[in-house]
This record gives sequence, C-alpha cells and structure tokens, in this order.
Amino acid sequence: MSLTGALNSSLSGLRVSQAQLEIISGNIANVDTAGYSRRRLNIEQQVTGSRTSGARATGIQRTLDVLVQKQMRIEAGGAAYTNVRAAYARQLDQLFGTLGTPGSLDGSVNAFASSLQALTANPSDYTARAQVLTYGQQLASSLNGLSADIQQLREGAEVNIAAGVDQANRALARIANIEGKLYSSGLDASSSPALLDERDKAIQELATLIDIRVVPQDNGKVSIFTTGGLQLYTGHAVSLSFDARSPITATSQFTADPLARGVGTIRVNGAGGIDVIANNLFRSGSIAAEINIRDKVLVEAQAQLDDLAAGLAAALGDRNPSTSVTTGLNAGFDVELADVLVPGNLAMKAGNTLSVEVNTPTGPRRFQFIATDGAAPNPIPPADGEGGATIIRYDRAGGFAGLQAAVSGALGGGFNVTLQPGNVLRVIDAGGGNTVSAVRASFSVSGLTGEGAELQMFVDSAAGNLPYTGTLDGANPQKLGFAGRIGINANLLADNSRLVIYNTTPGAVTPQGDSTRPRMLLDRLTNAQRGFSPASGIGDSVTGYRSSVVSFARRVVEDQGANAAAAINIDEGQQLVLRSVEARFSETSGVTIDQEMSDLVQIQNAYAANARVVSAVKELFDVLLRIGG
Repeated sequence: MSLTGALNSSLSGLRVSQAQLEIISGNIANVDTAGYSRRRLNIEQQVTGSRTSGARATGIQRTLDVLVQKQMRIEAGGAAYTNVRAAYARQLDQLFGTLGTPGSLDGSVNAFASSLQALTANPSDYTARAQVLTYGQQLASSLNGLSADIQQLREGAEVNIAAGVDQANRALARIANIEGKLYSSGLDASSSPALLDERDKAIQELATLIDIRVVPQDNGKVSIFTTGGLQLYTGHAVSLSFDARSPITATSQFTADPLARGVGTIRVNGAGGIDVIANNLFRSGSIAAEINIRDKVLVEAQAQLDDLAAGLAAALGDRNPSTSVTTGLNAGFDVELADVLVPGNLAMKAGNTLSVEVNTPTGPRRFQFIATDGAAPNPIPPADGEGGATIIRYDRAGGFAGLQAAVSGALGGGFNVTLQPGNVLRVIDAGGGNTVSAVRASFSVSGLTGEGAELQMFVDSAAGNLPYTGTLDGANPQKLGFAGRIGINANLLADNSRLVIYNTTPGAVTPQGDSTRPRMLLDRLTNAQRGFSPASGIGDSVTGYRSSVVSFARRVVEDQGANAAAAINIDEGQQLVLRSVEARFSETSGVTIDQEMSDLVQIQNAYAANARVVSAVKELFDVLLRIGG
C-alpha cells in the first residue's frame, strides 16, 4: 500500500470514529427518553479496484428485537384491556357494597326482611308497620340509586370510547405523516432512525387502544390490521367515527339495527361504513374493554338489579294457585285460572306465567307459557323467559279454553290437560312413563285486599303506581330497567294497615292482629324458591338460578366481589407480563451507560490509532521531501 493509500485509509477510519462518537453521544443523551432505541453505525470496508482503501459508514441501525417488539405490542393491548376491566370491577364492587354490611345491597334486603319479621311478631303495632314501609322505601331507593349509578358508568364508557376513537385516529394519522416524510423522497428507512422511533411510538400508542397486527413491507413501510382482520393502515390511514349517544338508560342497548340501537357504534368512514362493534373487530385494547363494559358487564349488572327488583315485586305480589292432585293411577296438578275479583276473567295478566315441568321416557322437559295482550315479541326471546324452558307465547284473548289448548298441544299425547269446573286447569300424566313434576303459576294480584294474602307492595312507580306483572307488551319488557323505577305502592303508603288486613269483606274482615299476611310475605322473601334469568350471569348460563329473593341478593353481592377480585388478579398478572416483556425489549433496544462507555473507550483507541497512522505518514512524507530537497 502506498503512503497515500495508508493516509486515505486512516482518514476514513477517523471519519468513521467521529460518526460513531456522534451516535454514542446521542445514545447517552437519550438514555431516559421514552421510545428512543439505541443506535449503532453500520460500517463496511471501502474497496477501490481490488484493494481495501479504508472503511465507510453505510447507515445507522436501530438495535431492535422485532419479535420482542411484536410481543410487547400484544401485551400492551392486553394490559390496557385488563386495566380498564379492573377499574370498573372495583367501582361495581364498591357500589354493591360488602356482603352483609349496612348500606350494601343484601344489607338493605336483610333490613327489609327483619322489619317483616318484627311485624309478624306484632302485626297490630303501628310503628312496626311504619318500619316495614321505611325499610321497603330504603330498599327501593337503593335499587334506584344503583341502577342510576350503573347507567352513569355506561355513559362514562360511551365517552371513553369516543375519546379512544379520536386518539386512534390521531395515532393513525401520525403514522401516515411519518411514513410520508420517510419515503416521499425515496429515502432509505435507515437514513432516519429518529422518524422510525416516532413511528414505533405511534404504533405502540395504537396498540394500547386496539389489538393490532403490524406487517412489515419490503420497502420498509408497514401495514396495520386488527387481529379481527380490519385494515387500519396500508400507506394511508382509515378514519374511524363514533356516534355517541346520550343520555344512556337501562333500555339503551347495542344492536346492529341503527334504528333500534340506543348506544353508539364505531364505523370505518368511507365506502361500506363497516360497523366495527357489530362485527367484533376490536378484541383487545382499552377501546374493546370499554365496549365490553358498556354492552356486557354493566348490562349484566343491571340485569341482576332488575331480576332482584322483579323478584321482590313478584314474590310478594303474585298468587301461586297450584295444588297437587291424583286421579286413579294418574297424578299431576290443579291450577285455578279464574280471577278472584272477576271470576269470569282469566287471572293471568300480560307477563304472568304458567310453567309446567314433566318427565318423559326421553328425559325431563320444561314449558313456560307467557301471557300477552298481543303486542309481545313473537317468538318471545329466550332471555325474557325462564332459563332452560321452551317459551310459548299465549294471547290472553284465547281465555280459559285457549290456555288449556296451548298447554295440551305443547305437552302432547303423554299427558291429559283438561278444564275442570270452576275454570280449574288440570295437568296429569297419561301413563307410559310420563310424569308431571311441577306446575307453577304466577298470577299478579291487582289491589291491596280481596285476593288473598299476597300484596302488590312494590310497583312500577315511574309508570304511575303500575303493578308489576313482567309484561312484554310495551316498547321494552317491563323488567328491563325496573330496578330504576321500583317503588312502594302509594296506596299502601296512604294506609299501612293493609300490611296486615287483606280481607275487607263484611263479616270476614282480617283482624288487626292477624299475622297471616306479614308471615306469608316474609316466607315469600326468605324461603320461597323462584327462577332468576340467565341474563344476570348468575347460576347456569342456560337454566339460570333458583333461590329465594334474600339468597339471590346475597349471591349478587358475592358475584360482584368475586368478579372484582378476579379482574384485579388478572390485571396484576397482565401488568407483570407487560413489564417483563418491556424489560426484555429494553435489554436489546434500550440504552445502557455501561455499554456506551465501553464502546466509547474502543472508539477512542481506534481514533488514536488512526491519528497515529496519519502522523506517521506525515513524518514519512516530510522525510521524502527533505531527501528530495
């Protein structure tokens, strides 16, 4: 190699060392900068002809572990999802209270039951009667307040979804803008690691909002999809929109039908206007969590309250006129169908039910006949009936004979269904291995007296003191949102003696000290078993849950506590996983001062060596010049 060649090689080495020094100084300066990835200089030999003529820098490379980065994006979305879920679970748990404590939901039910127990012991005591109404009002008020709180949380989720969509649009626009800067002049991606870092920061922000899959392209660009397959970015960003709704009530439900939908949905703007929520295209990240909270978790919590409120009203205010009967070798049940006040009318009001459980050679079956005045859905959705039952819509216009025909047609030839004198429905087996295991009727009473010991104590107060029958004939089922409307019967508040007196017929007036009604109300509340809907999320997802009203209230509070504990545990685990992945990513992509100082020493040595070569070449040139002179 000539002296000139040696000089050029050393000078190239000095230039490379200077470039390396600049990169190290930048690494050290950004040691704590979020989103900054460690840089290193790509160096290759410089070839002139067939000889190496030094070294040259070919670009700046970010030290990234792309597999760990991919995992970090996945875990970031999961962590954002579980964090939102845990936050709402804590709030719900606090709203429902601690099991058995004053102020908790089951505490309010227990206090009401205790007041009935006190009235049973002393039915003529005015103070005991007043206490029953006071605790009943407190219980109704508690249900009203909880229902309002849940809908407020749903409104909060609606606001958060809107904010999340705006943030996602900004992140997508930022990604598009950065890639426009990177590639508009045909630059290589490695020429601007700072812009690549900014792009990664925007992608990471998007990953906390939406579960995404990032696909690198050959030219260094990226394409971004949701794990559900929705294309978010391929050279240009999609625009998302959200049509927020307010106010949100218990009847504000999500449906793909825009005319029936009571809450907002996310759409992809442009041709087609894909409905993201209806197509389940967001499955993780904070936006998906808010959607899940608004449309499932809080709806389920409202269903629990509505089930409890409906159970309270029906347990105290429904007659159950079913008695067992045996005729020769056949056995079954008799049910009195006539209205007590108007014997010529069917006792079933719109929403009232008749349930028949039978055993056949092929297994057990359950049928539920739900009365309607003609405006109920046809067919009735399973969620509006008893879990596990075949739901049969019965139009009350058919009268006694129509109900007998409906029951007979449903049960088939293995059973005899007849109308007995006095409009008594008789359901018995016809042999052949068939048996009737239960017939349960729930017929709502109308007033405070004259229909037995049952009492319409809890009513639909927002509908003008309307008795609760569970009707499906309105725009929405009466049970939907009933917890927000339940109240004490105004007529009972005006005359609390009706807590005891249930018969005012001359010559048969209930004595003031009679404990029949308060004892029956207490038994219905604490002991009588009734079915609660699978929509509450309690019990079997198909057959629902059977218990007393008091036990159901306790189970609701237990369920919220268990859900909160589970959500918090899952979130803590997910956050731990995310921190672990972030630590792994930082090991390869983050800046460590020790590594940079070690590299700095090597660069100093290389720089000094190259400088020494330059100095030696200069001395040799000086010698040659003196000789030549």
